[in-house]
Amino acid sequence: MKPTHFSAIATPLIAAALLTQVTPQAPDTRSDARKTLDTINKQLFTGGRGPALRNMVALKSLGAQKLTQSERESWLRLSRDAALRIGDKDWLESLKNIPDTFSSEMIYTVLLAYGKLAKSDIDGATATLDTLEPALKKGEINVREERRIIALRARIAQLKGNRKAERGYIEDIIKHLPYWSSETCQSCHGGTEPSAQTSLPVTNLWFGERFVELMKLDGDAAAVKRSSELTLAKDPKDAFATLRLGYALKALGDDAGSERVLLSLPWAEAPTHALKKPRMMTTFP
Repeated sequence: MKPTHFSAIATPLIAAALLTQVTPQAPDTRSDARKTLDTINKQLFTGGRGPALRNMVALKSLGAQKLTQSERESWLRLSRDAALRIGDKDWLESLKNIPDTFSSEMIYTVLLAYGKLAKSDIDGATATLDTLEPALKKGEINVREERRIIALRARIAQLKGNRKAERGYIEDIIKHLPYWSSETCQSCHGGTEPSAQTSLPVTNLWFGERFVELMKLDGDAAAVKRSSELTLAKDPKDAFATLRLGYALKALGDDAGSERVLLSLPWAEAPTHALKKPRMMTTFP
């Protein structure tokens, strides 16, 4: 056999050998409680009474342990599903008053308001959102639903031609952005690894674009620029002021300056930042 033929055969054999090598796995940094919860979640994902019965003791045991807020809320939702599938009224009743910032009741109320608004039932959407105000004031609603509520309020104000109210809501959404790197945001939008920080496309957000449009309509972009620069002179790390400055520059026609400022945020989606793209990012509404 000629050497050239040998090389042609050897190359795929070597490649196959390399593929069989064990790739080092990243260490599992999940807590024991989280590992158990994730296992139970997989088992309850399909099936009915059987998986619920098999995990009933483990779930009740977890409920007596010290858990993080995220773990506690995961445990609560799994326990409620299990209690419903078993038909255990006493167990279900015992879970009734445990706080859950991601409760289905609140999530679907927000989506109901969205559904009404999409059908041009502005009054119905407003009334539905109003029912959530007591829970909002008590801090019982998660930041995602809170942001969605503000976004719906902004859209309603826009449809009603109330530019002042709309702008207030738009700026309220932007105030949420500096918390992007926190566990609160990364728990939904972060990477599959707990330590994997993800980026935020700050130059391509609908409410950022709308803020720019509103500043143009109100004619106060220069004033926003000045106030933001004064704030940053005192605290260069003020993320909200950085965002306002970036969007103000955009409204003033300085696209290059706007991009430079916005991409200076360490969690912004930028070529110079080695960050993964976020999960579950959609425009709402």
